[in-house]
Amino acid sequence: MKKINPNTKSVFTPSHERMLNGLVAWALSTGMIAITSSIAGFLALINLLKTNLQTLANLHSIVQQSITGYASQKKAAKKALVVMTNSFMRATYSYAMKNNLSVLASQMSTSRSKLNGMTYQNLVTFAQGVINIISPIATAGTLADYGIAAADVIVWQNLCNKLNTFNTTPRNAIVNREASNTDIQDLLRECMVILSNQCDELIYQFQSSNLTYFNAYWSNRKLDAHSVSTQLRSHCADELGQPIKNAEIKISGTDLVGITDDAGYSLISGIPFGSHSVTIITGTNSKTFGPFDFKKGQSLTQHFTVAPAFASAAKSTATKSKVTAK
Repeated sequence: MKKINPNTKSVFTPSHERMLNGLVAWALSTGMIAITSSIAGFLALINLLKTNLQTLANLHSIVQQSITGYASQKKAAKKALVVMTNSFMRATYSYAMKNNLSVLASQMSTSRSKLNGMTYQNLVTFAQGVINIISPIATAGTLADYGIAAADVIVWQNLCNKLNTFNTTPRNAIVNREASNTDIQDLLRECMVILSNQCDELIYQFQSSNLTYFNAYWSNRKLDAHSVSTQLRSHCADELGQPIKNAEIKISGTDLVGITDDAGYSLISGIPFGSHSVTIITGTNSKTFGPFDFKKGQSLTQHFTVAPAFASAAKSTATKSKVTAK
């Protein structure tokens, strides 16, 4: 497989993104994760691709907003910055702890909920400060084994600049959409560079130790034909923007079911073309969205706001207490 030049002018398509999502989902699946982590550095690369794909999903949500939905675009831009900031801070924290760098470790202590709770301007200021700390370390190549390269920091900086632009000099929504499309292409190009120039090199170490895994990798590595049935990339969060894991996602008229991961993301493939509703189940709570138009050979990204599973349980407990009191 020919390596990809980071400065290539090639245009990457949704087919490349679908392939990346499928490959990452396979490599991190329950049956494959132990094998994926058996080669030093390979798991870190796969997790970096996962983080970038989550950011891509958030960028897609910006593009899909109505032209007049400036506030929604600003919210989606914040979510994208939170995802990448949290991921890179956690990776740098691991590096600091391993090398007994207590000051750096304390600077990297955070949580996604803390970032989500910041105002737009405070998040920009905070993220810029962290970028300034991590950038020289990443540029030196020190964080490569932790999934952070200099090119990744550039994408991160662009996301921070984008949100800052929303805060300080609001621009026409059409211009913002065009800028987001550029970011999508740049980040997708970065993912393909990582896959082609790093993952494709390391995978040959599996050829002698696990030939089945090696062959499966290349099987997942192929681009789907344009005629493949569509996919649903979904993200579930509560009203506070916190991700909901283990939510069950059902597609009407099919037997297809997806389960969200710890970050609230799920990918369902093989959806028949046409109009389908999507039902999200969290515990005893259930909410139906749509219908959505699933087009031939296209991938649909949707962000759903639903009630967490414990909300119903808390309501039930409160009801029982009230009855007992009577």
